This record gives sequence, C-alpha cells and structure tokens, in this order.
Amino acid sequence: MPSIQNLNCSEFRKVYGYDDYSISEEERNFPIAYNILLHTDFIQAEFLLRAIYRPQNYYCVHVDGFSPPSYHESVQKLADCFENVFIVSKTENVTYAGFSRLQADLNCMKDHLNQGKPWKYLLNIPGQQFPLKTNAEIVAILKNLKHLNNIDKGEKVFENRFKTKFIVVPDSGHPGRRRVSRTDEKTPPPPYNVTIYKGSAYGIFSRQFVDYVINNKKARDILKWCRDVYSPDEYYWATLNYNLKLHAPGSNSVGDEMKPFLAVYVSWTPSECYGRRYRAYCIFGIRDLPTLVKRPEMFANKLRIDYDALTLRCLGEWVYNKTLGLVPSGV
Repeated sequence: MPSIQNLNCSEFRKVYGYDDYSISEEERNFPIAYNILLHTDFIQAEFLLRAIYRPQNYYCVHVDGFSPPSYHESVQKLADCFENVFIVSKTENVTYAGFSRLQADLNCMKDHLNQGKPWKYLLNIPGQQFPLKTNAEIVAILKNLKHLNNIDKGEKVFENRFKTKFIVVPDSGHPGRRRVSRTDEKTPPPPYNVTIYKGSAYGIFSRQFVDYVINNKKARDILKWCRDVYSPDEYYWATLNYNLKLHAPGSNSVGDEMKPFLAVYVSWTPSECYGRRYRAYCIFGIRDLPTLVKRPEMFANKLRIDYDALTLRCLGEWVYNKTLGLVPSGV
C-alpha cells in the first residue's frame, strides 16, 4: 500500500479509508478530544489515528522532543491532512517517569481549551495503545458517565516515590538522554493537606475537569508539588479526583470509585499475558486476542507493531468490522 509520503492528502485519506464510516447523530453530537503522545514508529502511529479518527473529534498530537526530526516531519505531514488534527504548540523532551510526561499532556489540554471546540470529554493515549471499542461504543460509555471522570485509584500508593524529591539527571548509558534520580531531600507536605492517591497516567476526563486542571489555583499548586515526584502523572489525576474538598468537577469519593476503570486495560499478571512482559506489564501477543475482545475498557496497552504486527492488524480489523456492523458491537 502506498505511503503518505507518496500521496496527496485526499488520495491518502481515500486509500487508507479515513472517510469510510457513517456517523450517527449521537456520535456527531458528542465530540471527543484526544491527546496522542508519540515517540516512535510512524506506521503504528498512523494505524492508531486511523482507528480512532472521526471528523467530529479533535486530536492533539505530542511528539517527544527527543524523537528524530524525520519522525516529527512525518507526523506533521500526517496531521496536515486533517483539519481536526494538530500538533501541540509546545513540545516536551520526555523523560521516563519524569514531570515532562505529565507536562506533555497538560500542553495538549491547554491547546484543546484554547481552540474553543465543543468536545465533551478528553482521553489521553500513547502511541502504543489501541482501541477495543468503536467510536459509537466510546460515546455510549462516556455518556453513561454523566459528566463524571473515570480515573484510576490503585490500592497501593508507593510512598517511596514521593517522600523524597526526584530530579532529572543526564543518563550516562544513553548520551543526550536523561533519567530520573532519587535525592535525599525530603518532599514537603502536599498543599491543602490533600491525601495522595496513585492511579494510572491515563484516564477519562470531563471537559469541566480539564478546565479545572488548567485554570484552578489549587490544581496548579498541587501540580507544582508533583514536579518532584516519581511518575507524577500516576499521582496527579488520582489526587485531584479523589480529594473531594478540592471540588474538582466530575470528581469521585474514595468510597465510590468508578469501577471498573474503563480508560485502558493493562495486564500486570504474568498468567494473563501470552505476549512478552516488559517493566512488569504485558505487550500483548496473538494469543491474547480472545481476552482483549471481551474486555470492557476502551483501549488496550501495550501493543507494538515491531513485536507482533499480526496482533495489531487483527485487532484493527475487528474494530473496523464492528464499526461497519459486520461483527456484533457492544462486546
């Protein structure tokens, strides 16, 4: 199949089927904002966009500042083919487990708000997630939340990740890159005497919550405290959402967590992974497909086209066929 490099935009959209879908009135009246965080593998990035693209939605793409210029250029050319896909206005050099990962999401959130488009919810996804639901199914899930957020809250907090400060230092093993390093300096208590909760870096955020995150002083003060935390994106959303005294829109009480967590399925259990394990989670393989197609979550994390392209292609065809009504929806 020809690549985007060899086609003009109208040919590209036609060849790759971006405009194949009929859109229901319910979908049209419920636009969604996406943050898409990329750093590698353009083919998989395009495959992801193709799976989630609809003309009524809005897509902010953040490409890691450490990615090579050729990758940035390819993603820019892809975005230029769509009026509702744009590159974030401020790019971060992303360090694993560092504050820059959270800042990349915030930059996209701010851009979405500044554009003033009428989206209802925001979803943040990395390039190695893939949808398990059609756009119509995602809209149904979001409408059922009734303006509440769906943000993960884990059972463990891992206090060693925020009791002392973490800083970003040069990574001697990877010239030009950086890593997070623990210091002996104690972290001050969090603002407003909030309880710190840990969850996922990804979530389902109401528009009002996103506005609160960007514009509310309490949210900004807690964000400042999170700068010294290991993997702050796993603490920030959960802490804002489950401290009711912060009055974050769409927030949930600790005793009334939104279960199940519907944003993304991640397998942490070795017995539930037939692919390859990496940093304690599963990179799904072909034998995981029977599990994936039955999951209630909207996305699965992680799939890698350079590890098992067939799994990604099969999942993509399944979602595509659901969208066209060729297989049952609502799984």
